[in-house]
Amino acid sequence: MAWVKTVYVPHSRTDPESNKWWDHAVSRTAFNCREETERGEGLTIYYSDGTNNTVAPESYPDPWQPVPPDSILHSVMKFVCAWKPK
Repeated sequence: MAWVKTVYVPHSRTDPESNKWWDHAVSRTAFNCREETERGEGLTIYYSDGTNNTVAPESYPDPWQPVPPDSILHSVMKFVCAWKPK
């Protein structure tokens, strides 16, 4: 499992429901390292006006999804799966 922060270029992405500009988002993603799959477990979107929106964990689907090869998420998965706690 990893927390990932994504920072957006100003005024490059809006929320389709609120029409607010995204500033950054923090997501929690679980990885099945052996099968190279992932599932979202949490998301908070922070808007440029200082407000935020948290997506409820129960709104996430249970099934694991394949991690796309050569993607940023694939790089995060490889880093997390190679981690050796001390």
